Amino acid sequence: MDAERAVLGQIMLNPGALPDVRALVTADQFYSQNNRNVFAMLCSMADEGVPIDTVSIADRVMRDGGQFRYGGLAYVVELPDNAITTTNFRHYATIIRHKAILRMVLSGTDDLREKARANAPDVLAVVSDLSAAL
Repeated sequence: MDAERAVLGQIMLNPGALPDVRALVTADQFYSQNNRNVFAMLCSMADEGVPIDTVSIADRVMRDGGQFRYGGLAYVVELPDNAITTTNFRHYATIIRHKAILRMVLSGTDDLREKARANAPDVLAVVSDLSAAL
């Protein structure tokens, strides 16, 4: 989750990084629900032409029920402190994407294990479904 916080903090410090990050990850690839919601909020703000700055972000968090949806205003406004460097956000976004893929693989193998234990009649279909999911 350090990579997630670093990417979000970088976007907040440099909103121009958002298109590059969006090319690499989607909100649903974030592991933390709070981080997923923050990323979706930043994307929504950019799409709406709302400036991504501390005042606009704080306003959006408070309007959207930030305590529960984003982990609280303090959590969100402290995200820029996690931007370790201004140049590695693409690498961190790639880490987020890779971890999301690994979670999908684990989820797929769990489903495959359950189907195998249930003696699924069409084993090739089970394997094909897993392959398609990846």
